Amino acid sequence: MKRVYKEKMQEIQRLISSSRVSDIEKLRTLAQELFVECRMNQVEEGVAYALYAQGMAYLNQLEIKQALEKLEEARKHAVLARAYETEVRATSGIGLCLMFEQNYEEALEQFLEYMRLYYEYDVGTKLYSALNNVGEIFRLLQKYDTALQYYLEAQEVCDAEDDEFWWVLKTNIANTYIRLEDPDQARRYLKEASAIGTIEEDSHYATIMQQTYGHLAHLEGDFSLAETLLKQALAFYREAPYFAFVMDQNAAYEDLYRVYQSQGKLEKGEALLLEAIAYSKKNAFLPLHIQYLGLLSKHYEQTHETTKSYDTLRKFYKYQMKFEEIRRARKIRNIDLRIELDQLRKEKSDLHTISYIDRLTGINNRRAMQDHFEQFTRGELYPEVKRLGALLFDVDYFKEYNDFYGHLEGDHCLRKIAELLAMIAEELEGQVYRYGGDEFLLVYRKLDADGQRALAEELPKRIADLRIAHEKSYVSDWVSCSMGMMEADREIFESFDQTFLRLDEALYVAKRKGRNCVEIRLIE
Repeated sequence: MKRVYKEKMQEIQRLISSSRVSDIEKLRTLAQELFVECRMNQVEEGVAYALYAQGMAYLNQLEIKQALEKLEEARKHAVLARAYETEVRATSGIGLCLMFEQNYEEALEQFLEYMRLYYEYDVGTKLYSALNNVGEIFRLLQKYDTALQYYLEAQEVCDAEDDEFWWVLKTNIANTYIRLEDPDQARRYLKEASAIGTIEEDSHYATIMQQTYGHLAHLEGDFSLAETLLKQALAFYREAPYFAFVMDQNAAYEDLYRVYQSQGKLEKGEALLLEAIAYSKKNAFLPLHIQYLGLLSKHYEQTHETTKSYDTLRKFYKYQMKFEEIRRARKIRNIDLRIELDQLRKEKSDLHTISYIDRLTGINNRRAMQDHFEQFTRGELYPEVKRLGALLFDVDYFKEYNDFYGHLEGDHCLRKIAELLAMIAEELEGQVYRYGGDEFLLVYRKLDADGQRALAEELPKRIADLRIAHEKSYVSDWVSCSMGMMEADREIFESFDQTFLRLDEALYVAKRKGRNCVEIRLIE
């Protein structure tokens, strides 16, 4: 992929991670630009990422339905483009959408799928983010002990340099301890969060910290302080409608309502619930709407307003039935999507087999070789390997073999050599490719000096042991190969063409020396 696309994707990812409302419009614009450019130039990986970015832009603006559509489309394109990191990111985005819809069961499935794909693809996304999200779901389900386990697990694998996430994680743990009624542990984690770095005033993080201290004050019975802090937090959320704030705003509504109840401020409590009901209806947060209706019905029971209580309860059951229908439809939709994705993966795998495998020999072809080299130079293939070895094989006097024995026997000869090289590649934990005609390439992890010499001595013998007669060879009674060997650091393998040129030079020397031998080139 061109550098210009990669740079734009990096900028988009920064905007997705930003909690600044001012960045939402910029994100949407850049995502649309990337989509148009990549679709025009048929850059499928870029199209998949652009769709993911568009989905996240919709999510940032609380347009959940549109976000889900874009993210599901992004995941399909990512599967077809083998854009593993984008597939993982899109899966996480879908989980967030379902989480903010309070469809926790389906959201949990998505985050668990995210973790499975993370390990399968070994991508560079944040595992601790998924663990944190799973913790959030269990906290929202009021399963606080389970939530705490996931938060602590996220803490174990969190990137030491990711200060922003450390801050969020510590605050989440503090909030969970508040729900577990352990104020000492809550204060400990709030202090650790404060020590991570300076928080900008009037920022989302400052508000969450303020709100968490409000929850803590409520737990400890300081209702006046709790009311002040929670009202300040709500004032911030009212001015900044943003997807990351939804659950925090909901928690502020709930806790402030309970503070009003504790103080006997029933009129203020009713007004707050009516505001929360209007807020959830406007943003189509159906489960939150149901939750607030339930609280309001109980409120009217306490104030002995029976008619209002029954009217509110009827609305509660009406919306609850509607939500159950939506949830059932969503579950069926998810099953259909999983079937569709599995079919796409199978089709892509079949296409990959056709396009990457040499039909004659059954080993990797030149296209696979070029793609694998690009992955290696980018650090995606053998990321732990800093030094690599490669061998270029050329069958000695193969034209003469074909002319004398015929092309069918020539094909049989190439298949036998390919089988042997595939076996050797497996022994060396490497890959073998048919470069074209009678040329093969073997790529393997580095060997020590003794291993290199042993391999150079062993290969001609193993090829001779195939006992493929070659009456027209000038160097052996059996089919033999000339080989150029190269071993170098990753940086030397700058491109496939340059690497092949170096190997071809070594192969030429092996032929000048009389063929049926290996010429070794070690590049320090």
